[in-house]
Amino acid sequence: MIPFLHLGPLSIPTYGLMVATGLLVAAYLLQADINRHRAQFIKRGYLKSADKKNLKEIMVTKHFSLSES
Repeated sequence: MIPFLHLGPLSIPTYGLMVATGLLVAAYLLQADINRHRAQFIKRGYLKSADKKNLKEIMVTKHFSLSES
């Protein structure tokens, strides 16, 4: 294992680099999952900012039906 990457005058600790990479990937995956389930969150009241018109548009564009739970 290489503990530091030396790029000219810059030393980057590999542990910190991997932690930062892991956090960015986790944030990306969490956002993708929230976007995938956004209509369900709105329908159940977890996201209060959306109105009924917006909910219908989201459900039509995502091919959900209103009877789906």
